[in-house]
Amino acid sequence: MNRGRVAAFEDLYERYGRGLYHYLVGQVRRVEVAEDLLQTVMLRVVRHRRDLRRLENPRAWLFRIARNELSRQYRRAGRRGAEAGDAPLEFVAAAGHEGGEDLDALRSALERLSPERWEVVSLKAYQGLTFREIGEVLDVSPNTAASRYRYALSDLRRMLERVHDR
Repeated sequence: MNRGRVAAFEDLYERYGRGLYHYLVGQVRRVEVAEDLLQTVMLRVVRHRRDLRRLENPRAWLFRIARNELSRQYRRAGRRGAEAGDAPLEFVAAAGHEGGEDLDALRSALERLSPERWEVVSLKAYQGLTFREIGEVLDVSPNTAASRYRYALSDLRRMLERVHDR
């Protein structure tokens, strides 16, 4: 890779690496697995760097690569869902929460979301993707992405209300 390409790659990683990492941690629920996946995603980016020139939205493209890599890993492991384990505190804390009962309730509620709703929440709330971008990542319409997000928020609201009513 020449110096200009190296600089472009470094810029891409600097801009999106942290968000990709948090997305992957939220999906697999294990830091070391997410780190390995992020490296694999970035290797795929290097291999397909020519595609970057004609992209309208590199962020959505990167998250799509990450999602595809997750699917590959699940197929290799013979499962469809995330690996067992608690959502890491560092990921939930990235949402701006410090700790205590509210953090525990939020973590518990997030873990009970369906995988498709959790993924939309992760991409929207934690990564700041638009519904159009989420649609590109998930290969659904922006309206479907928005609906999944609304349903997820409704589910979370119900779960958290039950906790606070106790």
